[in-house]
Amino acid sequence: MRSVVLISALIAVGAMATSVLVAFSLMRLQGLPLGPNGLLMSLVCPLVIGWPVSAFQLYQRRRFLDMHAQLARAHIDLHQAHARLAERASRDPMTGMLNRESALGAIAGKQATGVDGALLIVDADHFKAVNDTYGHPAGDAVLRAVSNLARSRIRRSDILCRWGGEEFLAVLPN
Repeated sequence: MRSVVLISALIAVGAMATSVLVAFSLMRLQGLPLGPNGLLMSLVCPLVIGWPVSAFQLYQRRRFLDMHAQLARAHIDLHQAHARLAERASRDPMTGMLNRESALGAIAGKQATGVDGALLIVDADHFKAVNDTYGHPAGDAVLRAVSNLARSRIRRSDILCRWGGEEFLAVLPN
């Protein structure tokens, strides 16, 4: 705020000097002297009008720049949150694999290129017995282990997803 007052004061002084110069030049062109009233008006008007107006404009400009910076930071935060949400929406939360919808989109993309490949469907046998005997936390651990094993055996170009329950799908192009 202090710099706003100082800068607007400098603007007011410049306006006062310009006003005196213009008033003096106009009066001289008319062949008249610049009297004390004219000089006083040349000094007071820019001071009374110029200083508050320039201070207000400078203050508003500073607020605008601060708000613009806040908006830019919020935009970056929003973009990062959107990226995180998009990643979460495309992945199975337990295994980290693609979910069914994302896998179908990836498969459609591979099909559009016309590349041949293989489709593997993996179903964990007797999975219900694991859940019934050892509980769902143990079943969840088995699903994570199966997904980690499958993930360690595929190429970057392969598509791996949790199709549902204990079913996994792998699309292996070429």
